[in-house]
Amino acid sequence: MLARCPKCGVRFAVPEERAQNPELVVRCRCGAEFPLHAPRPARTAAAAAAQAPPVEAAPRAAPPAGAPTLRTGAFRRCVNHPQAKSESVCPACAVGFCRECEQRVRNVPVCPRCEGLCGDTVKVEEDLARDTQRARTMADDSGFIAAYPFTDRVAYVMLALFTWFFSLFSAMPLGVVLSKGVLVWYSFTALSKVSAGRFRGYMPNFGDITDIVHPLRLSTAAFLAASWPLVVLIFWAGPVELFERSGLESAIVHAQEAEQPTPEGQGEDAHEDTESSDEDAEGEPSPDAAEEPEAASPEDYDSGPPLYVKGLYALAFLWQLLYMPMAQIVAAISRGFWKTLNPIIGVEAIAKMGSAYWFAALLYSVLTIVQTLLAQVLSLVPIAGSLVGSFIGAYVSLTTGCALGLAVFKKAKELNLD
Repeated sequence: MLARCPKCGVRFAVPEERAQNPELVVRCRCGAEFPLHAPRPARTAAAAAAQAPPVEAAPRAAPPAGAPTLRTGAFRRCVNHPQAKSESVCPACAVGFCRECEQRVRNVPVCPRCEGLCGDTVKVEEDLARDTQRARTMADDSGFIAAYPFTDRVAYVMLALFTWFFSLFSAMPLGVVLSKGVLVWYSFTALSKVSAGRFRGYMPNFGDITDIVHPLRLSTAAFLAASWPLVVLIFWAGPVELFERSGLESAIVHAQEAEQPTPEGQGEDAHEDTESSDEDAEGEPSPDAAEEPEAASPEDYDSGPPLYVKGLYALAFLWQLLYMPMAQIVAAISRGFWKTLNPIIGVEAIAKMGSAYWFAALLYSVLTIVQTLLAQVLSLVPIAGSLVGSFIGAYVSLTTGCALGLAVFKKAKELNLD
């Protein structure tokens, strides 16, 4: 039962077993004493219904202009005892209350000022920090993305050494599964944790080998989701180059091939052909000599596939470039093979995420291209090159996972993930 002090106006709860006493006298912390069951003015039905269980927050009035807000941080100290930390916070009044000052109704903290529900101080601080982080742009968090792999240096070094060691056995299927699977596993773990607001630590929980195979399976689904137009074109039109050699270049290549020396073993045939030519010269001219073939023009050589086929290939490559980051996001968040293959889910997410996704996708593409170029150069250096390449690969995987996860975190409300 609720009681209100007639002197200071503070409301507090009285246990039901004690409230049954009709002659109970209540003493407030301010020192005032008053009977609990004193006659009260008649209440309307609406007022009586408002006090009926369950306990609900009273309607909050709009805060006046210039009123304190939670962002000022004043709620971290008790409004009545500044030397004490607050245990509960009233979001409407933007003030905190220590254990002694907070008011509870059925173990629910209620603000003594506005009688609205209060929140836990720790939870309010976490929500405030999350909102502040989401308000920052992706460009503002570029430094955090670049330094993310080093938030757990031991895990980073272990990942690089692990992938390097098993890359030495790339000729074996198990070596490929372990080297590539662990890399994808760490990247997906980083993406999932950052998207949930956990910005430190990306070490996954290892149970058995299936923990590595499943991320590799999801990565395959992501690759198919981003590459299916290209695969369809390859089966339909065959593999082609977007930039074929011109007809003149093809003519030059054919001319160079014709000037190559005769291979060994064809000398006798060439000699017989010469003798027959001499006989034809003494008698009638050879039919082959009578009609010499005209020199081929550059237009006579194949100039490649039709232009529309090249256009379709260009669109397929563009789809793969733009959608691959989203395919990775869907795979890491949904953990579903068929959901990853569904492009409708990814396209809707791209529309909701907007610029946050495009920044992460651009970073993903740039880092992937740089890693590929460096891998080509480092492949010329035996052993040490592959070791350095493993550290670069681990860094790129963790950084791209962090960037994609951060984009999801900033747009969690739009994606209905909050």
